[in-house]
Amino acid sequence: MKTKGFTAIAAMGLALALNGCTNDLGLSGESGSPENREERFKLEALAMSERRCEQSWKLLWPMAREGDGEALVDLANSMQLGGVLLPDRDTRFGNEEKQYANALALAVYGAAAPKHRSTLNMKIALQWAAGPHRITVVAPNENRMEYKIVNAVDPRSIEKLGICLERVDSAVAGERCVNQAMGLGIVPAFSVYREAVDRTIAQNSPKSCFRPYL
Repeated sequence: MKTKGFTAIAAMGLALALNGCTNDLGLSGESGSPENREERFKLEALAMSERRCEQSWKLLWPMAREGDGEALVDLANSMQLGGVLLPDRDTRFGNEEKQYANALALAVYGAAAPKHRSTLNMKIALQWAAGPHRITVVAPNENRMEYKIVNAVDPRSIEKLGICLERVDSAVAGERCVNQAMGLGIVPAFSVYREAVDRTIAQNSPKSCFRPYL
């Protein structure tokens, strides 16, 4: 299955996510404008330093859902390292499993993004997919955020995916790498992930930090 392009996706269904993500943040301008964008990153960093993890999705997702690679990767890092949770309702999996599953998807999308792409900590996320144990991945179902367990991916395939993502120099090249990751079974199409996150944020209250190592 081919993934829809980031550019085409960005024009679809923006109102749902904005209603769920940006109320009462006191920010001016569009989420992607340079002034607003810089302010969002600063506010998210401040929120994380104060362990207000519920602010991360509100501040970064409006940009991330439009294909902003740095926003996607910042969310991945905040989940993997800072304890941020997506407030989904899938109770079959633990918080830590879901954090890594989302971080993996966000890292892939961020490295393949058509604007502000970032490969920060991408290799760390991909290494997790190489096992040696079975892994949990995001598996949205009818716009609901769900998860599933899959076999770890052959390290050689992960290495090839990493090379593909490192060499992205266009939107087309990014889509090709996402399709490669989809073929390995570790991420869904960006459009599918985006719709599931939009619905999850709109329907559920944000969650506090979860750090299993503290």
